[in-house]
Amino acid sequence: MSLKSLKKMSSVMLVMMLVLQCTPIIMQNVAFGETVDFVIKNVNVRSSADTAYIYPGSSRVNLKIEAVYQNVTPAQNVVGWLNTTTTGIGFGAQSGACSPAKLLNGSIAENITLNTYVTFEYLLDINSSIAPGDYELTLNITYVKEGNINFEVHPINITVSPYPTISLRVVNAYFSPASYPGSINTNLYVVLENNGSCAINSANFNVTLPENFTVENPRANVGFVNKGDRFTLTFTGVTIPVNAGLGTYNITICADCSARTEDGVTYSSSTLIEAFVSVEEPPPEEPIMVANINTLYNGAPAPLLPSARNIVLRIHLINKLPDTISAMSVNAMLPSGIFVRAISGTYINGMAPGGTSYVDLTLDVDSEIEIGLAAGILDITYLRIVSGSSFLMNQTVNFPVNVESAHSYLSELALVEAYWGYPDPAPAYSTSRYVPLTIRLVNNGRFDVQGVVINASSASLMPIKDSDAIAVAVASGGSCTAVLYFDVNTDELSIPVEIHVNYKFTEFGTYINVFRNFTASMLVESYPASESILTLVSAGWQNNVNVFPRTSNATFQVTLANRAPFSISGVNLKLKLPYGVSSKGLDEATAYIEGPVRSLATFTASFTVSVGDISPGNYDADLIVDCILLSGGPGVRRIEEFAIQIGVNDDTFALEVVDARWYEGSVGPNTYGAHLIILVRNVYVDGLHGALLKLELPDGIYNSADNSSSVNGAPLSVQLQLPLQTQNLAEILNAFLSAQQASTAQVYSRGDILTFMFSLNLLDVEVGNHMFDGQLSYIDAWNGNREIQLTIPVAILGKAGYIGLIMNESISVRNRYVNTSLTLVNYGSSPVYDAYVVVSPYQGMPILIASPTVNYVERILPKESLEIPLSLAYNPLGFYSQTGGISAVTYGPVPLMISIFYRDSCGYSQMFNNSIVVVVEPFIELILRNVRATGTNASSTVTGIIVNYGSSSAYRVEAELKVGEITESSFIGDIDPGSEVAFRLDANKYESSAVLTLKYYDVFNKMETKQISINVTLQEAPAAPQTQAEQFPIERWIIVAGVLVFLSVATVLIYRMAKKTKIEGSSP
Repeated sequence: MSLKSLKKMSSVMLVMMLVLQCTPIIMQNVAFGETVDFVIKNVNVRSSADTAYIYPGSSRVNLKIEAVYQNVTPAQNVVGWLNTTTTGIGFGAQSGACSPAKLLNGSIAENITLNTYVTFEYLLDINSSIAPGDYELTLNITYVKEGNINFEVHPINITVSPYPTISLRVVNAYFSPASYPGSINTNLYVVLENNGSCAINSANFNVTLPENFTVENPRANVGFVNKGDRFTLTFTGVTIPVNAGLGTYNITICADCSARTEDGVTYSSSTLIEAFVSVEEPPPEEPIMVANINTLYNGAPAPLLPSARNIVLRIHLINKLPDTISAMSVNAMLPSGIFVRAISGTYINGMAPGGTSYVDLTLDVDSEIEIGLAAGILDITYLRIVSGSSFLMNQTVNFPVNVESAHSYLSELALVEAYWGYPDPAPAYSTSRYVPLTIRLVNNGRFDVQGVVINASSASLMPIKDSDAIAVAVASGGSCTAVLYFDVNTDELSIPVEIHVNYKFTEFGTYINVFRNFTASMLVESYPASESILTLVSAGWQNNVNVFPRTSNATFQVTLANRAPFSISGVNLKLKLPYGVSSKGLDEATAYIEGPVRSLATFTASFTVSVGDISPGNYDADLIVDCILLSGGPGVRRIEEFAIQIGVNDDTFALEVVDARWYEGSVGPNTYGAHLIILVRNVYVDGLHGALLKLELPDGIYNSADNSSSVNGAPLSVQLQLPLQTQNLAEILNAFLSAQQASTAQVYSRGDILTFMFSLNLLDVEVGNHMFDGQLSYIDAWNGNREIQLTIPVAILGKAGYIGLIMNESISVRNRYVNTSLTLVNYGSSPVYDAYVVVSPYQGMPILIASPTVNYVERILPKESLEIPLSLAYNPLGFYSQTGGISAVTYGPVPLMISIFYRDSCGYSQMFNNSIVVVVEPFIELILRNVRATGTNASSTVTGIIVNYGSSSAYRVEAELKVGEITESSFIGDIDPGSEVAFRLDANKYESSAVLTLKYYDVFNKMETKQISINVTLQEAPAAPQTQAEQFPIERWIIVAGVLVFLSVATVLIYRMAKKTKIEGSSP
């Protein structure tokens, strides 16, 4: 800040202090009417837009007070203080209450002489809350004259004008695109002009229409409108009532505006606008014409016939206008005798310009209507849509209606054939009763017929059923058949029969009754009587089930065939039985067949027969058949006899033993709970069930349930899986033991295998084959309880039992690889064959790995020992967690699992698991990898990787390099088992050989060393490559030239822009 500015500011502050101190004196001087030196000549108030009007809310109002000095004594330090605190008028930014007197050229007046004009300038902010009107401000002029401070007070009046009123002039108002009575969705357009003195920022308009007029969107809005600008309001969705009169209607628009004065003051104001719109008469037109007329029934062309129902008269219409007809409403008037049931069609959706639609009139026609041509009328009210607006129009259209005669369309039924019998022709005799008469008619017309009823009559026939109705329609070219029944009551060979047919014609919606009559001549025949013949087809036990001696209530069946041309009924059969065979205690069996049994058909008779204790074989029997032949009337009795044979089978070899084995495989003495499986095949017993096998056990073998010498068992109800695996022995045996309780309803057919399982204790028993005596009892298909004796051979070959494992006791793992041996001892009574010995660790990250993992042994005899060589490799990455899983241990007792897979003497696969423990002692084995030793004439460098393959960590590892007499070392730290660490050693001397020494401490804090001699390779310094001058291609020169041109142009443009900016900034 300059010294001159500081001096001016100090003067102004001094003057303000003097003014505040001398305010009572000034007021006193004013009160006593002393003379003043300054005369106010003019007060100029201008808005920020340089207009003469200011409003509530105006800011930065420029107040300029012009005064003249009227004293001969010059005045200095003249300051004007404007008091606005009580009026709600404040000062704007960069303006205050005090203003120094300025000369007319704008400079500050330092010394004011007689008749000098000065000005006081202020920037005012008018509070928006004050009311418009005149406000008086006070100007205090303080100055120094002849060394004394003088004060003057002058009133200053300013006027705050009210906000300008909103003035909107209606230029035009109209409905568009339709202004007719009944118009829908037309628009109201109002053109307004802002002829007020202020601009409109935005405005919302709400229209009120005359009574019965509706508008979907009565609101509209507009953005900024300047003075003198015009704008158009659009109110959409206006509906003019149908009964609206033609003429002019008054509408009212309420405008809520946000306006802005010229100096930027924003305010709100409302006004009402009156406008007038006209409702006009629609132009006359007849846009619809009839293009074509069709008669349809069920969608297909059809004639219009008397008695028709639900027939459609389709009238095609054309829109002659270039505009769309949006929708239509149709009313129809038709001639007498035709009734409209419904009106439909595409006319509802209207018609496009030049398009078509149709009207479907669903009609009912009176059966007595007059045939010929008549006229109908369509009264159409349609909806026109023009530019989104719609209105209703009306037109009357005439069309012809043609009613045709039905005679040319009726279908004719003709008699095709009439014959005795159904469905095939059969002879009729003079004394025949209930003879079917088949009548077949064919439809020779082009249309279907419905409700056909056929009636027949004759003087020589007694009717049983003389009429029949056809339930289905008879299609064109199709036929129908009626079956009537009569009793023939004449000896004539030919009978005339009158046939009457009545049917309905229902095509094209009609319902017309048609009657037709025909005459047919029917023949009556005579025939000689024929005899009935019965033939024996088969005789045997029911379902070919075998019957053995001592069988009760078996079923014997006889099948006969009726070879007569007539049916038979009331068949009584009697079977004479041989000695030793009876039925219900009698020597004959009887059966009765009610019938009827049609001609050439078969029938079966069943007899209940019991076979005594007789020898197996075939026995003769006699069959007597007594029946009624249905040849007509009461029928004829016939008696015939047949010779048959009854067979009895031998059950001695009905069941046979297939196999007997031990479920666990090979077993031996001192085995408890061994499971014996016995397989028995059903050779030819039908329906075997309820089987029970009882065994008498040899010495030394006992029932494991009660240690008795006999055992009973029923066949298993499930299939067994052989052999049983050791690891799931308890689970599977429990399942099979529960399965022994087989359902009594389980039936075994011929060829089925019965599986029995017994739990036995083998104590003091010799190895070899043993014979078991068994008695198998069962119930056959005739529910007879039978028994059969069985002898069962069972082999006891001994068992392997326990296989012992012995590891070399002197083994101690202190290195990565250890050789040892594993000894197997067979403590059982049976050899072990094809044994595979698998050595595997327990944990997922094993410490020891056996090699080979799998060993094969061909055979181990009982009490024999076999030694297997093993190699144990230490895995430096392996570990096992301590209890709780807190830390990992890499040495100590290590368990190994030994799995032995072998086959026993029976050839069954077995498995045996055991485990051994090997102690791994802590040891350290440091190995150097990727060692590289290089040197120059003055130095040597050795790099590499140290890997700990031991089971214990190497602590405080240090690497030392000795080259000649110079020794360099590097501390590496601890190296865990399986870990690796890289190292680098540098020595300031070169020799072709060096010694690398590793020093470390084991787990017992004992230092160990390891030395390695290495060869150092001398590396020669590479020769400096010769520098070849790079050639500049022509493309690179072009790019460099382009960049230089671009930089030159950019420099010139930047210079011109900076120069222009500097000139504009310096201009006033």
